[in-house]
Amino acid sequence: MAKLKALFLDRDDTIIKNIPYMNKVEDIEYLPGVFEALRVVQDKGYRIFIVTNQSGLSRGLISFKELEAIHKKIRDDFSLKGLKICKYYISPYIHKHPRRKPGPELLLEAERDFNIDLKNSIMVGDGDRDVDAGYNAGLTNCFKVKNPNFWKEVDLDLF
Repeated sequence: MAKLKALFLDRDDTIIKNIPYMNKVEDIEYLPGVFEALRVVQDKGYRIFIVTNQSGLSRGLISFKELEAIHKKIRDDFSLKGLKICKYYISPYIHKHPRRKPGPELLLEAERDFNIDLKNSIMVGDGDRDVDAGYNAGLTNCFKVKNPNFWKEVDLDLF
């Protein structure tokens, strides 16, 4: 079976505006151009995965039910734009843990679950921990979101 190319995305300040420990669906605000850019990347054959540290769960600042509602809303909004999120991979840990970025485990789990070709996959996130997680998992293409207009400015030929 042929391996799949994946686009691994951090969530906060990568696809949506970061609201620390967001626990309300109403607070979701997408970064400009995210849907249009991800449609181009998806059309190039990449499967979309969200890999996100969510320490607010362990801190008691957000419940799993609230997080699931937020992720369902994002998935539904993506679907309305013709985009498919294959799966969310979440780390609820506060401190260093293999499932917490910059550790590679979230990406490696996706590799096992979906037969992902990591060398031909891409990681996009707003922090060094996101980029490092990609490199630690063996990806060669990792991009750091440096401003809210990233998706409007990025050269999609890089994907």
